[in-house]
Amino acid sequence: MVGVWVMVALQKLWQIKGNKDFKLNLIELGGGSGRLMFHIIRILNELKPGLHNINIQMIEVNPYLRLNQQKRITSFLNSINIYPVYDAEKNKLQGIDHFQCKEMSLTWFNTFKQFMEAETSKINKAVGIFL
Repeated sequence: MVGVWVMVALQKLWQIKGNKDFKLNLIELGGGSGRLMFHIIRILNELKPGLHNINIQMIEVNPYLRLNQQKRITSFLNSINIYPVYDAEKNKLQGIDHFQCKEMSLTWFNTFKQFMEAETSKINKAVGIFL
């Protein structure tokens, strides 16, 4: 049900913005198995403008769940010919898991505080939806 709400909200947002390019942050607190974000990404891929200019940000303290989320989401992206690259240098410096590709970025944080410290300068420059 939350996924449907997000999709309706995004469609309204695109109508208001006139389908202009804008950055969108999808932030999930405690992503569990990663299914909600997986379904949102899958549906976004079918809509215009698709997955362009989207930042997926997950806040997950459990390393096992984080790895499962990464596998689920990156496997789907690979199946639609999107290949996020693990950014080892950025990850080592900031203590996060960051993947980047032309269409989008994906970042996993350990804590909400870590997310806020990393994203404070970008928050006002993008539309954000917290899940």
